[in-house]
Amino acid sequence: MWDALHYDKEDKGKAVKLDEMIDSFKKRRSDYTPTFNTSIDEVLTRLYNVIDVDRNGKLSQWEYITFLKFRGYSAKDVPQSFAAVDINRDGIVKLDEFTFGGRSFFNTNDENCSSKLIFGPLTFKRI
Repeated sequence: MWDALHYDKEDKGKAVKLDEMIDSFKKRRSDYTPTFNTSIDEVLTRLYNVIDVDRNGKLSQWEYITFLKFRGYSAKDVPQSFAAVDINRDGIVKLDEFTFGGRSFFNTNDENCSSKLIFGPLTFKRI
């Protein structure tokens, strides 16, 4: 799936933006099939490994803040997003929490679902 999205339609080597990738996933989604969820898990695992800069197998709030700041969000908007992903409220996000939140993000149309915050507060103003 990522290979199909990696370049723009004119094949000029322009990397796809995260928002474009998310939109594509939403279009490709087919009633939460196991295949869809497996491909989402693969992408989320790779993303998690990029965000986990110290490679300790858990995301600190600092790592999550850094990720969302690169996405264009203000650090003050991060606590709500981090809390939505940190399911057991232990102050860190493990891979299973991240992939669970990501699958929920892509598999629900409920805009009030807390998993809609995993990639940043969608309704908050970007900096």
